[in-house]
Amino acid sequence: MPQKSLTKIIITLSFLLSAALGGYLIYKTVLEPEMNASNQQTSVDIAKRQALAKGEVAAFITHQKPAKLPHVDFLDPNQQKITFDAFKGKVILVNLWATWCGPCRHEMPTLDDLQAKLGSDQFEVVTLNVDRKSSDGAVAFFSEIGIKNLKLYADPTTKAMRSFHARGLPLTLLVNKDGYEVGRLFGPAQWNSQDAINLIKAELN
Repeated sequence: MPQKSLTKIIITLSFLLSAALGGYLIYKTVLEPEMNASNQQTSVDIAKRQALAKGEVAAFITHQKPAKLPHVDFLDPNQQKITFDAFKGKVILVNLWATWCGPCRHEMPTLDDLQAKLGSDQFEVVTLNVDRKSSDGAVAFFSEIGIKNLKLYADPTTKAMRSFHARGLPLTLLVNKDGYEVGRLFGPAQWNSQDAINLIKAELN
């Protein structure tokens, strides 16, 4: 093999080896620590939520990994079609309910009070009515039990129940600012309790 060709091969191999070594060093000194820190932070967040799921929200189930919300079309208070993307940037508490749901009747005033206490451009209680065909009954329901702070969102198709694998009503989901569900609670809860407020505030901080 000519001397020049051998020299060129050696130079090429040296370059590739240096590049590989450089990449390894970047991974070990920069990327790996960042990944470990991110995983550690996720573990801390999960542990924090699990610790706060007590008392009135003891049945709250914290996901090991936040889950992206499924695509669901529903109606806003003006009867315009929207999706949960409309809430990106704020923490939301999504509550699926219906007028025929007895526990929902007792729970709804606590959600109304929670919205009065924490509602802002950073947080909203999103009550999603899943009565079939029409939300007229939901409007009457809100009026009858004196709901003043909640907006009425509706899914007359009831597809949200299937999309969220609801085993029954009510079902409540805590969703972070990025649109990921961090946990859920099957059945009613006292959402204006200090236990619930602490759980939600931890997601806001």
